[in-house]
Amino acid sequence: PFDAKQDPQTSSMAYFRQITTSRNLSETALELIENAKAKGTRSCYRSAWNKFNGWCSGKQINPTSCPVENILNYLSVLFEQGMKYRTINSHRSAISHFHNPIEGFKAGQHPTVCKLLKGISRARPSQPRYTFIWDVEVVLKKMRELPANSKLPLSTLSFKLVTLLGLISPDRGSELIYFDINSMGTTPTQYEFFLEGTVKHSKQGMTNPSIKYHAFQKETKLCPIETITIYLQRTKEYRQRHNTTKLWLSYAPPHKPISKTTLTRWVTSMLAIGGVNTNRFKPHSLRAASTSKGFQRGISISDILKRGNWSNESVWQTYYHKEISPTESYQRNLLDATN
Repeated sequence: PFDAKQDPQTSSMAYFRQITTSRNLSETALELIENAKAKGTRSCYRSAWNKFNGWCSGKQINPTSCPVENILNYLSVLFEQGMKYRTINSHRSAISHFHNPIEGFKAGQHPTVCKLLKGISRARPSQPRYTFIWDVEVVLKKMRELPANSKLPLSTLSFKLVTLLGLISPDRGSELIYFDINSMGTTPTQYEFFLEGTVKHSKQGMTNPSIKYHAFQKETKLCPIETITIYLQRTKEYRQRHNTTKLWLSYAPPHKPISKTTLTRWVTSMLAIGGVNTNRFKPHSLRAASTSKGFQRGISISDILKRGNWSNESVWQTYYHKEISPTESYQRNLLDATN
């Protein structure tokens, strides 16, 4: 029975187990079913469901079997709060995951709910985060101006390496955190990282593709092989001390393996060093900056789509292909040339 005072932090998983336990499923089966969705998706669902559960609790509504009118009203409240279509759609998916079917439809696929979401999409269309993007050359120029890798502080070397690898592997930037030296193949001119477990682009029943970095002998300061080699040498002692094989270690004592959040902060730090406005451009902008620059330099769209792991051109064109030099930047650079 529904308890309006139930803890919203545990209600989502508790309800899921309640409805699946009734099918006489084992603990292992329950865990595997829960694991069907990615960890990030489960976290997103929990957050959205807890908010819906709290809203229902205040109105003495059962969040798991309420009429469709309550779901429509709740999603409308989110719209009035200024949430974007994508966020509201995530809430719809979470409710659909935990709510009982309504009139033979999954709650999120009820025809009226679908119409509401279509209306939200028309009233507040999804917009790309950036209308233009920073120039990769600005950051690369700063990397060239820095001292040799062997003379850099470990902090700056860390910032530089993760940003450099993110720029030249725009398809897998979010997966850099999984790099492990036990799953690394090396030759004098190449490093190859094999990703174990489930990552963002994992396909069911298929092995994760490896990520390869090749030597760039023209400029050693921009060579990923030289930079990785120096980083491994500088962090070898810390890796042995903590008995870890993770690639990324904190540059500050006690030099333990870092989290994904820390890795993104490193990218932000390198962008700031390079003169990028980090209040406007976040670490995820590496993907757009890298591929937009590649297109500007003559790389074919087919190669860009393959390298960025996009299944169709429209997604890249809409959300990632950006103008690198906006009008105001052009005017400013032109006027600066008179100095």
